[in-house]
Amino acid sequence: MPRRSLLLTIGGALVLLAVIGAVYLEIAVQAKATHTAWTVTQDIVAGTALDSSNVRQVKLADTGDPVQYFKGDPIRDHRRAASRLSASHLLSDDDLMPTQSVLVPLTFKSAPSMQRGDKIDVYVLMGTKTIQVGRGLVVEQPNPTTVWVPPGDEAAWVTLQANNSALFAVRSSGVGVPSGAGLALNEAASQLAGSASEGGSVPGPAASPPAAPSPSVQRP
Repeated sequence: MPRRSLLLTIGGALVLLAVIGAVYLEIAVQAKATHTAWTVTQDIVAGTALDSSNVRQVKLADTGDPVQYFKGDPIRDHRRAASRLSASHLLSDDDLMPTQSVLVPLTFKSAPSMQRGDKIDVYVLMGTKTIQVGRGLVVEQPNPTTVWVPPGDEAAWVTLQANNSALFAVRSSGVGVPSGAGLALNEAASQLAGSASEGGSVPGPAASPPAAPSPSVQRP
């Protein structure tokens, strides 16, 4: 074999070995790559402050698949749970309340029984019209009631409370609840009448069928 051909063959083999080595090295590096995440160590309710007693740091292997997880430090950043979380749950951004949430007291004219961590919708009565002013608010304390709200809404909530506005609370998951400008009394009655006519009301017991007449006895 000519010397030039031999050198080309050896050079090609070295290049091939280098490429194969680089590929295996990349695979090895990815196999050892990890991400820092946080998991819940016990069941907690919405509004709970996250600390070392209820969350811990874990390492996630980089598999290449997209995984939604919180990349910050919930303890250092004083974060709170935005919903009920179970033990072993991997924290994501959606599981956390906004960092700057503020706590406001509210007095309701009517409200269901509540407990810490419940989510409620809040309506205010303006004349004969009810308007939804709060959606999915987290209850911190049921009696007297305090809820977490965005800091930009703090003054508005204080104004409603200071003016003794008629507030109504509904314990709700928010699923299927439309958001709108509010309903007047006649609009509410019309909507409920429509729902009832479509079978939205609970049906009453079915009427019993009439009893069959007893055969008469004929005597000879």
